[in-house]
Amino acid sequence: MNIKPNFFNKYFTLYFYMLVFFLPLVFIQKCEDAYYLPKFALLAGAIQFFVPVLWNIRRLKLSLIDYFAFAFLAFFGLGVIFAPYKTPALLRLAEWAGVFAVFFYSRHFLKADEIKRAVLLMIASSCIVAIYAFLQAFNIDLTGWITDFSGRAFSSLGNPDFLGGFLVITIPLGLYLGREMGADKTSILFMAFLSVTLFLSQTRSSIAALAAAFVLMLFLFPQHFRNNYLYLFAGLIAAILIMKFTGRGLGLVSRFIAAAGSSNPDLYGRFGMWRTGMNMAMAHPLLGTGAGSIKNVYCLYAKAAPYLETEHLHNDFIEMAAESGLVVFAAFITFIIAAFYALIRKKETLALIAAVSVTAMCVQAAFNFPFFILDTKLYFFAIAGLALNNGRDHEVSLPKTAASAAVFIIMAAVFIRLLSGSMYLNTGINLMPSKNATNVLYNLQRAEMTYYDPKMYYYFAEPLNGMGKTEEAAQYGKKFIEQSPCSKNGYMQYSITLAENGKIPEALGVLDKFLMTYPYDRDALNNKGKMLYMSGQKAEAIKVYTQIISMYPGDETAHNNIYAIYQSGKMVREAQAEQRRWNEGHKGN
Repeated sequence: MNIKPNFFNKYFTLYFYMLVFFLPLVFIQKCEDAYYLPKFALLAGAIQFFVPVLWNIRRLKLSLIDYFAFAFLAFFGLGVIFAPYKTPALLRLAEWAGVFAVFFYSRHFLKADEIKRAVLLMIASSCIVAIYAFLQAFNIDLTGWITDFSGRAFSSLGNPDFLGGFLVITIPLGLYLGREMGADKTSILFMAFLSVTLFLSQTRSSIAALAAAFVLMLFLFPQHFRNNYLYLFAGLIAAILIMKFTGRGLGLVSRFIAAAGSSNPDLYGRFGMWRTGMNMAMAHPLLGTGAGSIKNVYCLYAKAAPYLETEHLHNDFIEMAAESGLVVFAAFITFIIAAFYALIRKKETLALIAAVSVTAMCVQAAFNFPFFILDTKLYFFAIAGLALNNGRDHEVSLPKTAASAAVFIIMAAVFIRLLSGSMYLNTGINLMPSKNATNVLYNLQRAEMTYYDPKMYYYFAEPLNGMGKTEEAAQYGKKFIEQSPCSKNGYMQYSITLAENGKIPEALGVLDKFLMTYPYDRDALNNKGKMLYMSGQKAEAIKVYTQIISMYPGDETAHNNIYAIYQSGKMVREAQAEQRRWNEGHKGN
């Protein structure tokens, strides 16, 4: 049944257009931290799509794909009930609910002409994002906006990895221009331009994903590439020249060489994260450690590995199993497999393009976290939903729209409150260099009333200590490590605050608690040695510094401190022996 869209249908369709077009654009930010702010408002709009979906649930042509999607959300929501950190878990649930609402709506409520417009808006949006990032490669940017992220100056989408993850699933959309609109030259130009921009970002996981996507595109669309091989060759030459002209070619090569190196900290850091994630999943197989908990529980499962503070495990599949349990993981994997199979079987152009994007996303998710980045995740589900569309056979009525408006208002109120808290927090942090403790505290206190992130407690210490309110500073320090039990900076700051208040035994107790998890951390050990010496426990301090030197012979702080202890205690032979050891270790430096 083909129903003519009414006003309410048009509202939802227009909102869908706005979402897929503007979502990536609002993430063009000055820095990575600002990347997360706009999602609060956007989530409110995405979740409202669930109202017409659930209202028409009995009339929709549901398949196994839909059932697996609902199963994922149901089990994920169950896990949130038992999650130890409720606010981040609820925000994760809101993100998943929003993107799945977009998936269901694009799959069951859009017509052919609306699908075409949505795809073209996605193409236009990704072009704008890529143009902005491309200009940055030539140091053309808004004043004060250029960021040096690991030597890759991209603030487009906040982070080169976020940019690469986004582009790798939108590049295949170029095939739509050639196959469905007969614009072969435009198709190749679009794909070549986005591919060059992705290479300029030097994102290794995205480049690996693009390679997999390109192989699959050659297999699925051989005639298209055979007909346009000259344009492809010209694009390759242009890409090489651009990489050479911008000077980023050597950076890209060096990053891949470093990735293959045996001492590469990125690679082995990922191995460590994956092992820790599997430990988490095995310890809590049913419900996981709780959505959004990685940062706060990572140290408990790291098995005395070197200290690492991370919010993601750089493998979305392991992270999903670790945080949400094996049931949620199984539901998600089954959904992906079922969606890919349905896309391949459909054999339509958009369906095959979506299959390529699904493949690229999954390859990148094995090394990064694109399923936990809102714009990438939403585009993934929007493209899959559009490609699996069943055709609209129902309309949206006034009651459904009113209910959606109510959902929108409620969610918007919640997220705008969080957004204001985030803004207060960032304002307070940015004011710290001014040394205006009163203004800093004012903003932090407002953030405390409206925001959920415990990191705000960490920033209270500096202005409070500066105002002589050391007891209050210690209280905030304690509150921070209680809510962020794996934060090294939190333990260090709290112990120093206690020591400055003359509470050396309590300060040593805080350090010992951290050292139970990370017994070989040199910073914590150095602080412990200093506090032991300050409290008159010279022999114990010497033992700690000797331990540091045995593990880290080149640690200058430990050398200077133990040498000073020997000198002040007139331990001449020990001081001379330590100086000889240090000099021998630094010959030729």
